[in-house]
Amino acid sequence: MKINLEYLSILRQFHVLYAIINIITIYIVLSNFKFIGYDISIPFHIIISLMIFLGSLNRIPFHPIFDIFIIPFALLIIIPDSLLKKILLCIFGPLSLGLNLSKSLSSVINTTNFEDRGIKSGIILFTTYLLIGLFSLFILNVYYFIFLIVFLKLIAFIMKIKSKEFTIYKDYTKTKFSLKLSFLLLWLIFISIDTISGSILYSFYHQIFAHLQNIVLFTSIIFMLIVGILIDKYGRRWFLLFSYASLGMLYAFISLFGETLMGLIILASIPWSILTTLFTMVIWGDICSLNERSYYVAISFIIVILCRLFYLIEFPLLIQQIFSLITIFLFIATFVILLLPETLPESIKQKKELENYIKKVKEIKKKYG
Repeated sequence: MKINLEYLSILRQFHVLYAIINIITIYIVLSNFKFIGYDISIPFHIIISLMIFLGSLNRIPFHPIFDIFIIPFALLIIIPDSLLKKILLCIFGPLSLGLNLSKSLSSVINTTNFEDRGIKSGIILFTTYLLIGLFSLFILNVYYFIFLIVFLKLIAFIMKIKSKEFTIYKDYTKTKFSLKLSFLLLWLIFISIDTISGSILYSFYHQIFAHLQNIVLFTSIIFMLIVGILIDKYGRRWFLLFSYASLGMLYAFISLFGETLMGLIILASIPWSILTTLFTMVIWGDICSLNERSYYVAISFIIVILCRLFYLIEFPLLIQQIFSLITIFLFIATFVILLLPETLPESIKQKKELENYIKKVKEIKKKYG
C-alpha cells in the first residue's frame, strides 16, 4: 500500500494550506477555552456556529480581512474582565475563526475528484491533526496561546493573498436531499456519542485525560492515510458500515463490564479516523455540487462545535445505562447505512481494478519477457 508522491503536492498549494491553518486555529481556540473564560463558552460556540453558516452563503464575501480580527480578539483575552470584553470576544473571535472556514475547505474539496478524493483528504487531515497535536504541546500558558493563534492567522492571511487559481473538478453524483440529510444524521450520531463518551472518560481519568486524547489523536492520524487509500479503491460504504458496527460492539462491551473497560474507548480511534475523513471532506465531495459543498461542510463543523458543549455537562457515572443507549443508536445507524448507496461510482472502482491488472501484467512481462 503506497502513497503516490504526486498527491503530496497538494500541500504546496496556498489555498490548501489556508484551509489547514483555519481548522488548526479554531481547534486550538475551542480546546483551550480556559484562557478565554468558560462563562462565555455557550454564547461563543453558538455565535461561531452562526458565523460558520453565514460564511457558507454565496452572498457573504470570502475575504482574508476577516482573519485579521484575531488581533483584537487576542488583545481582549489579556485585559481585565468586563461585560464589554465578553461581548467583543464573542464578536471578534467568531468573525476571525468561523466566517471563512467552510468556503476555505470546500475550495479544497473542489480540487479533488472521485479517483483521488480519499487519499488527498487523508493527506490533508493527517497534516492538520498532526500539527494540532504538535502545537498543543507548546501551549504552556495564555501568552503562548495568544502568540500561536495570532501567528497562525497572520500566516493564513498571507496564504490567502498569495493563493492562485487552481483546477476545479466537478465530479459528483447528483443525489436527493434526503440522502444528504441521512449522512448528516449519521455524523450527528457519531459526534454526539464521541463527545458524551469523552466527557465520561474525563470524569474517570481527568488527571491523564490530555495524554489519552493525544494517544487517540496520534493513533487516528496514522489511519487517516491508510483509510484515504482504501476508500478510493474499495468505496466508502463498507468503511462506514465497519465504523458504526465496530463502535456498536465496543460500547456494548463497555456497557456490559462498566468502568473496568473504560480505557477501551481508545480503540475508537480507528473508526474516528475513518468517519472524520469521510464526513469532513469525502462524502460532501461525492454527493454535493460545487455550490452545495460549502453548506454541508459548514453544517458538519457546526455539529462538531455545538456537540462540544456536552463537555460542560457532568454526566452521571451510570456507564451501563448510558453506554447501552449509545449502543442502540450505533446499531440503528448501522442498519441505516445498509439502506444507503455507495457514493463512489462503480465505474471508478472498475477503472482502478483494470489499471491495477494492467500494471501487474506489465510487471510480469518485464520480469519474464
